[in-house]
Amino acid sequence: MTPKIFKPKIIIICGPTALGKTATAIGLAETFNGEIVGAVRNPGYRGISSTFWRSLTGVADRNSFTVMGTPNCGKGELNQEIGTGHASPACKFSNIEVFGGEQ
Repeated sequence: MTPKIFKPKIIIICGPTALGKTATAIGLAETFNGEIVGAVRNPGYRGISSTFWRSLTGVADRNSFTVMGTPNCGKGELNQEIGTGHASPACKFSNIEVFGGEQ
């Protein structure tokens, strides 16, 4: 008999300041007997589009809707600089790759 390999479930909670991410994390940890292992500020994430969007496991209500952006488009050329932004409610994704940021 082949032993089962344990794969821990990881939940990542992202969103702008003052939405209750910490309270949500504490509630989830208590509900599922889990552990909060840390917070990362300004994380990056990546994935293949279809796989990434299938990992969406929750969307908050309209009260969390906000516009967030960057001061430039990231091309690096001064003559191509333009402000960019995306609008979205807070969303919860599971099992995605997160990297970088500050702890």
